Amino acid sequence: MARLAERHSVDVTILVPDYWENVWSNNLVVAWQPQIEENGRFRVKPLPVTHVSEGTQYLFKSVDAGLRQLQPDVIYVVQEELSRVLWQMLIYRKMWTSQAKLLFFSWNNLRILPVTWKQRLVWWSVRRCTDLAIAGNSEVKQVIQRAGYQKSVIVQTEIGIDETVFKPNPVIRARKRTELQL
Repeated sequence: MARLAERHSVDVTILVPDYWENVWSNNLVVAWQPQIEENGRFRVKPLPVTHVSEGTQYLFKSVDAGLRQLQPDVIYVVQEELSRVLWQMLIYRKMWTSQAKLLFFSWNNLRILPVTWKQRLVWWSVRRCTDLAIAGNSEVKQVIQRAGYQKSVIVQTEIGIDETVFKPNPVIRARKRTELQL
């Protein structure tokens, strides 16, 4: 994203949870706490969220998540179609920046099954109020389309990783292997 901002002279601001937890097997908790970053036209802005350990169920604790000030042309939500934060961005876009295009990313290659009335309302809103879906593979694209999404769905198979953060560390690996009795 930083290269996109630099190469195409566009402003890119990424809104991220200010704290995040993933709980893995054997109750291993991996926590992530991003820092504010400003590098020319590229910015990372951590914001407080609810439900930090519940995957797609978090919400930004903000009345506008900064959209009122940012006035973006594109809002790209990297959360699946039934996530609370995607619904929050649908509402915030309508309130604060209605001209922005709203995209979402999904890895859901099973099926879209809105069970509760809230999930049905979210899926109804997503189908009508987003502008584009980005699928992690062609199966995800088929799932989204079979569930009634009639707008464009593109496939993006590679999203990349930050190799300065995610790199082998033999000391940590040995300690975790001992902890997990591997």
